[in-house]
Amino acid sequence: MAKRLQLERKANKRKPRTVILIIGEGQTEEAYFKAVKQTYHSPSLRLEIEPAKTKSDPVNLVKKADLRKKTGDYDYIFCVFDGDKPEEVNKARQQLARYNHDVRGFVSTPCFELWLTLHFDRSDAAMSDCQQMEAHLKRHWPDYRKGCDCDGLMPHLTTACKHARWLEQQQFENPSTELHQLIEVLETALKET
Repeated sequence: MAKRLQLERKANKRKPRTVILIIGEGQTEEAYFKAVKQTYHSPSLRLEIEPAKTKSDPVNLVKKADLRKKTGDYDYIFCVFDGDKPEEVNKARQQLARYNHDVRGFVSTPCFELWLTLHFDRSDAAMSDCQQMEAHLKRHWPDYRKGCDCDGLMPHLTTACKHARWLEQQQFENPSTELHQLIEVLETALKET
């Protein structure tokens, strides 16, 4: 009996674990955040990644987040979506407004590949669509393809955040990204736990 009480006391001294779910539109987001998960590996942070699989528009990502909020045990749920459909992004933002900061959306315009490009280049050239953005990314990363391994980008994560903050100061609609804010939330979660 005494041993059991001793084990319970030790268990109560552990720091709480922060649990974050990231829901992305597709394979590339899933591969990227798996690399981020490896980079920020910590016993005090559990990072889960889910691709949308079907219906990957911003509104459906928020619906999925809402469902996961009700059925899962997450401290935060983050939706990562492309900004190439402004009307859908606005609808998603309206849905997200009902949450505090525990469910948030992070947008890259025109698409997630802008964020990947910022690991290499501080580009401020507007892109008409995701295909053009992917072509620009391939100038820096010729082997890029959807869902490819993103481990090689992790040494450039600080550079990407620096470029994204610079881009944010320019106040462009296209290109723009909020992904550096997500990375900053992860870094803060690691420091607090």
